Amino acid sequence: MGRLSDRFGTRGIATAGTALMCFAILMYMTLTISSDYSIIISASIISGIGGAMFWPANSSAVMSNAHHEHYGSISGLLRLMTNVGTLGSFVISITAATVAISRSTGI
Repeated sequence: MGRLSDRFGTRGIATAGTALMCFAILMYMTLTISSDYSIIISASIISGIGGAMFWPANSSAVMSNAHHEHYGSISGLLRLMTNVGTLGSFVISITAATVAISRSTGI
């Protein structure tokens, strides 16, 4: 996907990737205890494709706007923000699951 974003531009590919990830989140929101595994697998595939579209395009957009003498620091900052966002989403997801699922269901 990185080559596609370099060829066709980052905005459209990153937007499409974000839309796919949002759609996958909506699919995850419909899950219940008795949901079929195919919904989980489909949402995971859609989310993976969306991420594969978004992350390279986003990195390319950020790095193309950086001055060449600052590539190292901008790249480090980009990775830091990516990791903070990923960790934050895990914390929010686990907290929401802990609040939403009863103890008897979780065991």
